[in-house]
Amino acid sequence: MGFLTIQAAPAGNRPLRARGIGRGRPLALIGAALALLEFAIAAAGGRFPLLAGLVLVLSPGLALVPVLPARARESWAATVAAVPVLGFAASWFVQNVPLRTTNGKPAQNSQQAAEELAV
Repeated sequence: MGFLTIQAAPAGNRPLRARGIGRGRPLALIGAALALLEFAIAAAGGRFPLLAGLVLVLSPGLALVPVLPARARESWAATVAAVPVLGFAASWFVQNVPLRTTNGKPAQNSQQAAEELAV
């Protein structure tokens, strides 16, 4: 039994790759379209809480599908199951993890000073 190696396919058999913004990530474009629809409704003065919740959970998950393992991306059931989990995790991370590594005391002191000046 010989060793399996990874080799480039002959030029005539290579799949054509689409070039341009978002051509290789249709799920991310769906997430962006959901966010744009929610923005348009909010800009018009409307409220659609269900859509806002879907955008908060599904849009980041749809954008993060490429980080899934290949076997999970090949299965639609696994992808559909992973999208809300990825989106919730991304939304939680953005909301709860501080992006600065400095001590919080100076920020707290400056906030208290700003509140005292406002009075």
